[in-house]
Amino acid sequence: MADVVARLIGEKLHLTINNMTLTQRSDGAWVFPEVNVEPLAYDPAVMSAVQYSPVIGQSLGQGKSGGMDETLVQAFLAKAFPQAKTTTTYGDLVPAIATNLTLSGGTVPRLSGEHPLLGLLGFAYELGNALTDVSAEHRIGINNAAGGSALSYSVKGGAAYSSTMAALTAAKNFASSIGKSVFYTGPAIYQGESNLNDTKAQYLAPFVQLAADHSADGQAITGQTLPPALFTYITCSNPLNTATRSGVARAQHFGAIDYATGASAVPIILSTPTYFMASMYDPTGLHYPADWTYMLGAYARLAQYYCYELASDLPLNERFPPMHPVNVEVAGAVMTVTYQMRRPGLSLEWGVADRPNGDGFALQEDYGFAAHDGTTLVPLNTPEIIGTNQIRFTLGSGTWGNGYRLGYALDRPTKNHLFFKGNGGNLRDNHGDTVRCARMNLPMHNWAAPIDINIGASNVWSMS
Repeated sequence: MADVVARLIGEKLHLTINNMTLTQRSDGAWVFPEVNVEPLAYDPAVMSAVQYSPVIGQSLGQGKSGGMDETLVQAFLAKAFPQAKTTTTYGDLVPAIATNLTLSGGTVPRLSGEHPLLGLLGFAYELGNALTDVSAEHRIGINNAAGGSALSYSVKGGAAYSSTMAALTAAKNFASSIGKSVFYTGPAIYQGESNLNDTKAQYLAPFVQLAADHSADGQAITGQTLPPALFTYITCSNPLNTATRSGVARAQHFGAIDYATGASAVPIILSTPTYFMASMYDPTGLHYPADWTYMLGAYARLAQYYCYELASDLPLNERFPPMHPVNVEVAGAVMTVTYQMRRPGLSLEWGVADRPNGDGFALQEDYGFAAHDGTTLVPLNTPEIIGTNQIRFTLGSGTWGNGYRLGYALDRPTKNHLFFKGNGGNLRDNHGDTVRCARMNLPMHNWAAPIDINIGASNVWSMS
């Protein structure tokens, strides 16, 4: 027998059946949400091309991780160009395992653990393993991340940009020599820690320009139809600067939100936040251990897979949307937030499931949420998941009003991280129930990114 619940929140009726939230169409009919099922069709133009996927940023991208096991034998065929070379040819390629070092040629064992490019190309091999007509050797990249570098190192005119584009030209020349085209996904970027005193506005403008330049210049070189995108993570190494309020993290998130919602035409895709990743076993005290550094790259490749390799009638900005609020309703002490997700089913996760070495992701205070009245924190009752895509927040006292805000992953220092000073939370969807990284045996859930929900006059809401 179906469990049917009807709730009137404000002036809007919310209907759930067996904990699944229905939506009401314009004709008045109530329908179940569509569940994303993995498509079986691939884009032949992308899959048959030589794909080029660089990594840029600072030390998390460069690969100075440590702790746990390191991969000393590469289990797949993908190769990469040596780091930071401004002139290069296909003959310079080395196994991807070696490319967090500047090489003049040959195979050099890594000295400092995994790097995201290895995870990106390794997960590309996993995703394409069943496709016999695709050569793993035609998935190539370059690691142009440099430890301690600010965003200025990666933007057009900086050292990393010219090297990244030179390698793209080399990849194109190689593709032409074997009768193929080249496809540029755009770079995966791991940068932000060296700009942590930037406000959201200060970081967002050059960040968006970086994406626009890669998109325009890359498309001009390759001639491809779909534009290259900037695939960003979200830094959580945050000194809790109350003046900037995680300005870099929010800028990275909003670059992706603005593109996903059509507010910006510059292609920025959010691959993942990082607060749920473990730093406990990194002896350097600064980075992630080998498995999670690999996962940083795997998440970027998952985004590229959905954006480019899978055939889709959706516009590019809707193929891999970030998890973010799409509706907020306020009634007295109750706020109900509806989230955009890749796979319906919200979760407030904590515990030791799917974690190596007993490293469970701890329950964060209030699951990472915090309510403000504009001046100070306000008591918040335990958040309640409603159906598949909504969460209800009830104040412990008083009512939501003009000037109030609900913050996520902005006020609660992340537990279970020995060295990071960042903030975190426990909110995710269930995408990892169907998508896993086999090499690391870890689920690839879509975790919510830091954000403020602001309540204005007449309960009009906005994000910042």
